[in-house]
Amino acid sequence: VEAYEEECGSLGQYGMKHMRVFANVCNQGVPMGVIRAACVEACTTL
Repeated sequence: VEAYEEECGSLGQYGMKHMRVFANVCNQGVPMGVIRAACVEACTTL
């Protein structure tokens, strides 16, 4: 969540409803660097 907000801005109330996505990614052991890169990619292509 911190990586997303640093790259894309605050999730806001609507975004917080989808926190399970971040929890699932973390629980699967995805490295933070991969998560951050995905956030950068997602936020720069929108």
